Amino acid sequence: MSVPDAFNPECHGKTFLSKLEDQTLSNLREKRPSISSSEVSRIEEYFLNAKDAYVRISEVSLRDLWASQWALLGINQRAYQLTMATLQQMNEGNYVACGHSIRGILETLSAVLWVEAKPDRLSSLVEFQAVSIGKMMSSSFEKYPILKNKYKYWSSVTHPGRNSNLLCPPSVAVTEKGMIWPITFGFSDSFASEIINDLIPFCGLINIHIDLFITLNEEVLRSGKLVLKGRKKESGQ
Repeated sequence: MSVPDAFNPECHGKTFLSKLEDQTLSNLREKRPSISSSEVSRIEEYFLNAKDAYVRISEVSLRDLWASQWALLGINQRAYQLTMATLQQMNEGNYVACGHSIRGILETLSAVLWVEAKPDRLSSLVEFQAVSIGKMMSSSFEKYPILKNKYKYWSSVTHPGRNSNLLCPPSVAVTEKGMIWPITFGFSDSFASEIINDLIPFCGLINIHIDLFITLNEEVLRSGKLVLKGRKKESGQ
């Protein structure tokens, strides 16, 4: 899947990888050697850009927290957590959990595209009455038609069915009754590559569209209900 390059090294001067992120990527290199070093580097760049986005959104209003600001912080953090979950589950060989996480990332991207179409919608994402996920997905399918088939596929991995029963090549085991070839459910290198081939562009699109939203809609981020009132500036500060 071809998308604009969201991984600009000049964007993340304020941030660095945490120990958990560094360890997760080190485990990925060790356990999934089929994933190239350039692919791992692009995931690293995603982490750094996501942290920069957090800083930019927070700087819109440092003392007070507005509903729209809170919503975009949540979108950014949701994408980050789901990306971490995908990588950690890849390291553990949990393919069904990876399917859940990738589908969640797609839904998060759809939320970004939905509010980008009408920025005033942003604060509705933190209201008690949930927005229909179908409406959000429709926005993403309209913007990037290829996402419709991607969402259909990752849903098939998430739901019980053929695509959620991924078989590994059998290994020989010796028991008291002789040699057997047990059926195992595992995680092949080809499936790992399939995940990475979608994870990187999905995260790249989230980076791009969050960055664009902040640039074009800073005032919108200071709108909606005042969620948290910051302390007053003390004299002499």
